[in-house]
Amino acid sequence: MISKRSQSGFLGVDAVITLIVLSIMIALATGWVTRQMDQQDYRIAADQQRTVAEAFSKYLKDHYSTVLANATATAPAQITVAMLRSTQYLPDGYSDTNLFGQTIIGLARRPNPNQLEAIVITTDGRAIPEIGVRTIAENLGGPGGFISSLNSNVIQGIRGGWQLALSNYGISPGPGHTASALFLMDGELANDYLYRNAVPGRPELNTMNTAINMGGNDINNADQVNTRAVTASESVTAETVEASSWFRSTGDTGWYSEKWGGGIYQSDAEWLRVFNDKGLLTGGRIRGGTIESQGRVVVGEYLDIESVAQVDGACAKTGLVSKNSQGGLLTCQGGVWRASGGASLGATWAMTNTYGQGWRPLECPDGYVMTGLTAPNEDWKSVRCRQLK
Repeated sequence: MISKRSQSGFLGVDAVITLIVLSIMIALATGWVTRQMDQQDYRIAADQQRTVAEAFSKYLKDHYSTVLANATATAPAQITVAMLRSTQYLPDGYSDTNLFGQTIIGLARRPNPNQLEAIVITTDGRAIPEIGVRTIAENLGGPGGFISSLNSNVIQGIRGGWQLALSNYGISPGPGHTASALFLMDGELANDYLYRNAVPGRPELNTMNTAINMGGNDINNADQVNTRAVTASESVTAETVEASSWFRSTGDTGWYSEKWGGGIYQSDAEWLRVFNDKGLLTGGRIRGGTIESQGRVVVGEYLDIESVAQVDGACAKTGLVSKNSQGGLLTCQGGVWRASGGASLGATWAMTNTYGQGWRPLECPDGYVMTGLTAPNEDWKSVRCRQLK
């Protein structure tokens, strides 16, 4: 039989073992929680640095020429988080430092003319443990890098993917800091991006190499659009349209006045038509080979007939109207020009002013109408007249 003293000894050993196991479990749990909290901090630091790197990249694209002018191969241009906030590349209130009190800055150096090499790097603050900087770099992906305690003179890319000498940027943050290489984010900053601003000596940065699909959206506030051809499936609205060649319409269409409802169009191969039977008004002249009217012809002043015919001369169509050399009205009757009123002609009378006689008026006698006149020079003229019956 086990005594009470012996039983109490066994209970004491059990308690000690239990306490040891519990302590180990608590220690393991505490370590796991601490590591999880550290991992969370590293992810947050990586996300913050990535956001700054993206903002810095956009800033460089929009201010490429300015940054290029202020950078050299060994003295980089420095862009701070405050500058990115003030230019709206980062929101107001975005922190300049990460969870470890390290300041995040952007540096851009010019290794060659018209070329930028840029990084985002952390300085000052608390040094992050080696495992921490490597974890942050891993979370940043390909552009991610860190300054290792094994070599504090270079930025080491994740898994040895790349390496940059800190002396190129004139900075030495020391071990326990991280970086992002922007030239690895975009291949290079001057890549296949369409730049908003002109870059001196780099016209290709403002040149499209393929068609732009606007997805049904507008292009607004353009000044001049210079192009070879414009194709529109619906309407084109403009204040003034100018062309150095033809305005061409397809189909039975042409020009149309939206306000007044008239226009000019063509619906067959022969006639140019006025839309909605509007009148055609001009204070100038209208010229054509033949003018036809299906209704009346109204003359507001005089009818000026320029053709001249001879009485009894042949004419092509009954009803034609002309005049003789003295302005007398002639009409075509039965294929012959007749004086107005339909009077027939009788006897012929002629008179000649020969050389040496000087000037003498050549007029037909009363009751006669002039049918011809020859006057090659001042001293020789001949007039021919016919008697009116």
